[in-house]
Amino acid sequence: MTDTEDSALTVLFEDEHLVAVNKPAGLLVHPSAIDSHNTDTLISRITHQLGTRCAPIHRLDRATSGVILLARHSGAARHMGQTWHETTEKTYLAVVRGHLKDAVDLEHPVRDRDSGKRQLAQTRFRPLAEVEIPEAVDRYPTTRYGLVEAKPITGRRHQIRQHLKHLTHPIVGDSSFGKSVHNRYIAQRFDAARLLLHAKGLSFTHPVTHLRVSLEAAPDAAFQRVLTGLPWRTAQDTPE
Repeated sequence: MTDTEDSALTVLFEDEHLVAVNKPAGLLVHPSAIDSHNTDTLISRITHQLGTRCAPIHRLDRATSGVILLARHSGAARHMGQTWHETTEKTYLAVVRGHLKDAVDLEHPVRDRDSGKRQLAQTRFRPLAEVEIPEAVDRYPTTRYGLVEAKPITGRRHQIRQHLKHLTHPIVGDSSFGKSVHNRYIAQRFDAARLLLHAKGLSFTHPVTHLRVSLEAAPDAAFQRVLTGLPWRTAQDTPE
């Protein structure tokens, strides 16, 4: 069994209005033209698991894992949709190529895959840890990777992935915006053939109770193998 084959979803929060789960990497949220014959989606799984159909309030790419929030009725979906961008904070973890030396608040347009149009997008990035290994994965004698925290301010499709590519620190495992030699190396060394982007945290204001809800989801086994298998050191401990 692979890391994504267990059909039971980890429920992080549940009441009569909302449910939040930890989405596995590789699982579509709902049926899509990307894979129209695939009936195994997050919506089909949670419908079977809870016995009621839910509607996603926001999106996660198929390749991305982590916290996703769903509404259990139309009223909750409508209210959350109206207040989403003003009251919600999302936190992601990404393993990237190279070392992001400083925190950066990036405002840069990204291209929508369907329309081809460029849309203004903003993401806050912060370096958490980094590593340099004595192996020539690419053209340099050593290879550098970084662990980065990302907080998207806007909600454009593939925003974090495109922004990290713009910063010359593409996400490892990204087949669209990354570099295949690094993707293959990490996938083979750690049995981690996935995009190393994880929606770690979600904080929002509940539409009925008006209380603040903060949720966290642990990365899956493949992501954890990369986090524990490399000799990371915090970015602050790295010498100049």
